[in-house]
Amino acid sequence: MTATSWAETKLMRGRTLRVIAHDPLPVDAEGTPQPLPADFVMGIGGATETLLELTPRRHVGRALDIGCGSGAQTLFLDADRIIATDIDERALAAANASCHLSGFRRLEPDVWRNGDTLIEFRQGSLLEPVEGQRFDLIVANPPFVIEGVGHVHRDSPLPGDGLVRDLLAQLPSHMNEGAVAVLLASWMHPADGDWEERLADWLPDEVSTWVAQRDVLDIDAYIDVWSADAAVPPAERLLWRARLEALGASGIGFGWIVLHRARAHWSVIEDVSTASRVPDGDEVLAQLAAFASPPDALTLLGRSWTFADTHWRGPLALGPVEAALLDEVRTGATIEAAVAAVATRLPVDADDLLALALAWARDAALRGYLVPA
Repeated sequence: MTATSWAETKLMRGRTLRVIAHDPLPVDAEGTPQPLPADFVMGIGGATETLLELTPRRHVGRALDIGCGSGAQTLFLDADRIIATDIDERALAAANASCHLSGFRRLEPDVWRNGDTLIEFRQGSLLEPVEGQRFDLIVANPPFVIEGVGHVHRDSPLPGDGLVRDLLAQLPSHMNEGAVAVLLASWMHPADGDWEERLADWLPDEVSTWVAQRDVLDIDAYIDVWSADAAVPPAERLLWRARLEALGASGIGFGWIVLHRARAHWSVIEDVSTASRVPDGDEVLAQLAAFASPPDALTLLGRSWTFADTHWRGPLALGPVEAALLDEVRTGATIEAAVAAVATRLPVDADDLLALALAWARDAALRGYLVPA
């Protein structure tokens, strides 16, 4: 596709309005949707919205947007200096147009200023254009579709889910102390193994890592999703399926990965498919803090806690005993006092109740439901 003019989509986040340039969805003379071209530049899709929600909105010195596409992530970053990369020349043209439409001042080709923020676009694959450079915030909505049919904006250029593995290996060397990196990703579920163990082998030792699986599809459903707007012919769909099976995949998981460079190193891999919604940037930072400092038994017992009645993970499942403990916690009681109070009302062994309360409170604190008062 060659475009001399772009479609425009206004996007508001908080009080910030941006105008995003992108290709119009292709239709025929009767308005019937047509297959997306291989060099299509996407506007605001579901993945775009997800990454915008996940990204912390604190001000940083240097930020990086990997695979910037039309610039939707870049234009909402809060930093003194932003570098945005993409391998696709048309995507970078759209990102530059987005800066113009959003009222930014052009300093030179591919360089813009918005207030005190300097933005630079660089062409190249993933992290190649920023070799040797470090950042305080990194976001990435890379082409993560596995073994696709050649769409530049979404199909991985590497075999299988190698793009995720390679990014995890390379990102730590580009992160300053305290830096956070947030990326969207897909990974294969092996037919003869555990997906969590497979991803655990990829996690870097230099940083803390949170892997959250939001959804998983079997191979046929996965191909259906990514074939719908591309009109992939049946023969090519069969070849796609054969490629995935040859790689040993039984399904494909999708979600987000957050890396944090800090003194304490930890890793959490979990399924969040039952969550009510995607966490926002502040909630992501709070979750990182909770994972980094799991409370010990003395802290759990002796401190008062606030319970999050509304939470991105959804309602916390509670049995009768946990519900009784929570009722006491809501009054300002410590976990130790809550155990003593519940022990007088329920026919539960005191030692068993204490063990249950500690396990429940620790899990609730780790997942962000219990916050120190």
